Amino acid sequence: MGTRRRIILKIFLFIIAGLLILRPKDVFSYEPKVPLLILFSYDENNKRTESISQGILSSLQKADVRTEPFIEYLDVQRLPDHTINRSLQELYFMKYFPSHLRVIICEGDHAFRFLVRQGATVFPTVPVVFTGVSDVSILPNSLRKRFTGTVQAAPYKKMVEMMTRLHPALQKIVVIGDTSLTGIQNISQLLNIAKERKDYVEIILLTSFPQQEVSSFLELQEPRNTVILLTSALSTSDGYYLSLPDTIKSIHRSGDFAIYTNVAEAVELDGIIGGAIYAGERLGNIAAEIALDIIKGTPPEKIPFNENEPVQWVFNYHELKKHGILMERLPAGSRVMEDPYKDVRENFRFIITNVAVITVLLALSILLLIKLYRRRQINNALKREQNYLGGLMEGAPEGIIALDEMGRILRANNEFCRMFGYSKHEVKGADLNKIICLSKGQCEDGKSLLKKALSYPIKDISRYRNKSDGTSLAVSISGFPVMFTGKKKEAFLLFRDITRQKAQQNALAQRFHFEALLSAVSSRLVFSSPFENTLKDVLHEIGTRLGLLGCALYTSQKDNPEFNLKSMWQSTDFESIELLKESLSFSTELLQQDLLVNLEPLTIEKGNNADEKIKVTFLPFSAGFNKPGVLLLAQRKSSTPQQLINDASLKILAETIGRAFERKQQQEDLLRTIQQLEQTFHSTISTIGRVIEMKDHSTYGHQNRVAQLCLAIAKKMKLSDSAREAVYNTALVHDLGKLYIPSEILIKPQSLSAIEYNIVKQHSRFGYEVLRNVHFPWPVAEIVLQHHERIDGTGYPKGLKSREILQEAKILAVADVVEAMVSPRPYRPAYSIEEALEEIKKGAGTAFDPSIVTCCVHLFEKNEFTFRID
Repeated sequence: MGTRRRIILKIFLFIIAGLLILRPKDVFSYEPKVPLLILFSYDENNKRTESISQGILSSLQKADVRTEPFIEYLDVQRLPDHTINRSLQELYFMKYFPSHLRVIICEGDHAFRFLVRQGATVFPTVPVVFTGVSDVSILPNSLRKRFTGTVQAAPYKKMVEMMTRLHPALQKIVVIGDTSLTGIQNISQLLNIAKERKDYVEIILLTSFPQQEVSSFLELQEPRNTVILLTSALSTSDGYYLSLPDTIKSIHRSGDFAIYTNVAEAVELDGIIGGAIYAGERLGNIAAEIALDIIKGTPPEKIPFNENEPVQWVFNYHELKKHGILMERLPAGSRVMEDPYKDVRENFRFIITNVAVITVLLALSILLLIKLYRRRQINNALKREQNYLGGLMEGAPEGIIALDEMGRILRANNEFCRMFGYSKHEVKGADLNKIICLSKGQCEDGKSLLKKALSYPIKDISRYRNKSDGTSLAVSISGFPVMFTGKKKEAFLLFRDITRQKAQQNALAQRFHFEALLSAVSSRLVFSSPFENTLKDVLHEIGTRLGLLGCALYTSQKDNPEFNLKSMWQSTDFESIELLKESLSFSTELLQQDLLVNLEPLTIEKGNNADEKIKVTFLPFSAGFNKPGVLLLAQRKSSTPQQLINDASLKILAETIGRAFERKQQQEDLLRTIQQLEQTFHSTISTIGRVIEMKDHSTYGHQNRVAQLCLAIAKKMKLSDSAREAVYNTALVHDLGKLYIPSEILIKPQSLSAIEYNIVKQHSRFGYEVLRNVHFPWPVAEIVLQHHERIDGTGYPKGLKSREILQEAKILAVADVVEAMVSPRPYRPAYSIEEALEEIKKGAGTAFDPSIVTCCVHLFEKNEFTFRID
């Protein structure tokens, strides 16, 4: 035994020594992750951003170096450079200084420019790998040692050549662009292409032209010999950019032009023929590979700039067909979207082969099914013949008989004879109706059922028939016809004893009767009002459904044993209620018997005359807060008691009434609590409004007065109570976001500069961020966010239009402008109410909702409203 232990110990030590010598790093060491930052110019929902991000992350995951990527989005379409550079500089410095980044990957010109200008302060020593950058001229020589990557040059030369080839009659290429950083680079490249080309094709640049001017220009062009190269969305006259789908629709309204693009987001939209786009995932792969080389030790200055970005041609099948362009003329490797015949062309031989095989198999299957069907018919006929008498009749649990067309019994099984008390000798050849039907009505019904069974199947028809001793038997009758050769017809009838089922149905009917009573009582207690009328209806329901002489309801106070009559009901055929009243003087007797302590039913009899003697049942219950109550039921002693009137059922009935008393008390308490909560809520809202006005004393009382006018307008428009409360309470806090605006801007005695005004415009968004996580019964946060929106889309922060703006926000917008104009400000005196009303009249239909403006003006002109000074 000791030798075995020594051998095991030696083997264990040998394994440990091997692990220490051969793989010490894998066993004891831990390789930390290398931190790196990925900085994108746009937001995460941008299609180009998404594809490049996917390429970077997939390459990093496959690498043998364990990395820890951090991802940031500049979101320059929402926040321009000058508003975020300083803030992001401080944010990134605090966020990533402790992480010791090894490399930064940036995408797009905006991210590249941010790192060139602010990188020396935020990341002074971190190498930078850029991708998708069109202008690297801003990179100083001092930063060349830390920067490398891929330079983007839009593939306009290839696209111009491709458009010329696809459109033989082409004379003009109209380029729609903008003056952004990337747009300027695109213009420069297109101008060089225009100088190089010596053919008849003219390149026309429409850079940052408003939508109306572009439409006017295109309406003068001939769509047959003119194509559009879309590099940017169209802008409106006030400087806002349309969405790409709206831009495409605007161009097509000017003519049926062929539109090409190199914008990844637009190339897959309806109305675009196609274009050349950069394969974003491949760009991400290249950037990740360069970053991994730097992490492994290669200096950035040793890695030259990559200027060969991968391009993919994408086209729309329906647009190609619309403009008569053959797919054979497309560049090699092009991807054609929505091609309905793509799979057919690629798999034509495979499809033909499969169709042929399926046709042969289908024909063979049909022949086989025909043979199987014929064989099954023969087998079924043989099986029916063999089991006709034995299996079908004698083995069945039901009574089965065969009848001829005259109703005579041809065959009967043992169960039928046992069920009705006859022998087979007695029933054979007998008329069925004569042996199991005693009345004339049963005989007529039996003949009718036989006639039906000789024509079509009948199933589960419930009837009463008679046994040989004359007793009644509940049966379920089913039947079906059978046709023999020579047009001989028989009917098979099946009888099933349903005596027990009928008894269960009767018991169930009685149960349903009580449940219907309980449901009727419960529904009245829940939905009826006032409570006193409800009690009368409930007692009437109980009395009529149970066939009572009368019933009454009593309750007592908590500290008083005497019972007080709450409600009473009396049957109309009960001439005198003296006996009933006499039965009601029971409180002392019941208390002595501890009836209310045990809460159990009690039944007593009253009256001397046997014919007039009544039975009174007392059903005690708890009426809430330990106040006892009693339900009294009175019926004639001589009447047959219903089976459903038992102690358990009646106790449930009394408890149901008791719970109604408890709910009534709870509802009264709940109503008081709700009133207290509403007072607390309005006090809180008012306090928040005063805190806001402490920030800007020049607008003291502004929110309160705006709320007054909002409420008056909402009432004038006959809005619901909920809408009135929503607009009133929102108005009290609509300037909550100004708490985040510097005081020196809010109380500045002069007009604000453009930058200061842009800062003030953020207060609606700041207020939304504060309120969106507070659970109000109304959309307070959304109303605060939209109260500076205008119905023509010129408002802020989102530029929403009429139907996109909440009605409460439209009311708040009008009231806010009126109150602000009639109140003085540090930089101007107050306007008169006439001037304020004239201002909103001018904006009706453009900035403000006309119906709201009409209501507001009417309030002041008819002297139906004045601002209240608190």
